[in-house]
Amino acid sequence: MLSVLKKRIITQNTARLFLKKAFLYDKVITQLIEVFIFLLKPDTLISQNGKRFFWIPNE
Repeated sequence: MLSVLKKRIITQNTARLFLKKAFLYDKVITQLIEVFIFLLKPDTLISQNGKRFFWIPNE
């Protein structure tokens, strides 16, 4: 019984760590994509406080 509880706790902790890493990687990948778009077209994308705003410059 005790070993089953230990395995459950270890499994829960592993899942929690995996979800934290996945969330972190999701944020990093999103930021990398945003930087890549900015490098391609520097006047089309402006990020402010994690929110994306598309900006069309005056021609």
